[in-house]
Amino acid sequence: MVYQSSHNCHLVMNLISDSCYSLTGYQSQDFIQNKIFYNQLIHIEDRKLICRQRRKALVKHQSFQLVYRIITANQELKWVWEQGKGIYCSDGKILAIKGLIIDITAQKQVEAELTKQNLALQKTETALIIVNQKLQRLAKLDGLTGIANRRDFDESLEKEWFRLSTTKLPLSLILCDVDYFKNYNDYYGHLAGDYCLRKIAQTISKNVKDSADLVARYGGEEFGIILPETSAKKAKKVAELIRTAIHQLHIDHCASKIRKYITISMGIASIIPTQLDSSESLIAKADKALYQAKEQGRDRIVFFERNDDRHTQTYLKNNNLIVLHNNGRWRQATLRKRARCFH
Repeated sequence: MVYQSSHNCHLVMNLISDSCYSLTGYQSQDFIQNKIFYNQLIHIEDRKLICRQRRKALVKHQSFQLVYRIITANQELKWVWEQGKGIYCSDGKILAIKGLIIDITAQKQVEAELTKQNLALQKTETALIIVNQKLQRLAKLDGLTGIANRRDFDESLEKEWFRLSTTKLPLSLILCDVDYFKNYNDYYGHLAGDYCLRKIAQTISKNVKDSADLVARYGGEEFGIILPETSAKKAKKVAELIRTAIHQLHIDHCASKIRKYITISMGIASIIPTQLDSSESLIAKADKALYQAKEQGRDRIVFFERNDDRHTQTYLKNNNLIVLHNNGRWRQATLRKRARCFH
């Protein structure tokens, strides 16, 4: 629709093409005879803004482009695009406005549908991201105990090894094994065995309090505890807390060959990682210490010395804390004071 109108907000039409009927539902004579003002067709929510934008352009002697809604004679809502410019006197005063108005309703409907589809796609993508994050978390959890699984253990240990090899800070590892757990399963059944493992996992987690530490089910009845930036001395204290807490659970174990309740054996290794070595060496040391703990009677903690093949172990005897050192042969040194961490 081509038009020429007054420059006021009513847009009184001086000239208008016959195509105005297909656009507005009104005949050209309706506008020329002022039976209807074009401004009345502009949606009430758009009217003030469009008038302001048009006036601003005309004052600056600039052309304008506007997008807005109109209500037709049969109350149909349409989107239109208008392009126009002012006709000026020699002194710069505005005489009239001339321009072109076209129907862009179909285009707007396509845009609205695309926007709707894009929003739906964004929601789907967000939902997929959330689901994927949950799956990633679940992929790193042990289904029985709810703590980290072996996959997460391996990835975390490798990551900490690389990180600490640059910072030159210690990395400690504790490997735990439930004593005579096969006997427990055979005697009490697998459901009781599952419950026992869950309680042990919860107890270990409660006593490993640093957010950087990781408690994982290493395999079967074995648990692994990664302690970044933790010295050997601190790792021993953590192990003693865990072993004491397991004792205090007093989970019956009539099939155990050493006590009447559940106990664990623990192997500890501590090292400052280097890029010349690998995390597997730390696992091997902790595993060797765990093997020694089981060989020496179970229900005890054995520490693998970093620089050689010596080991130390701690356990309880007659309610006293016993520390054993190994230099080829075992020799015994008893502490006079009562054990504070074991019951």
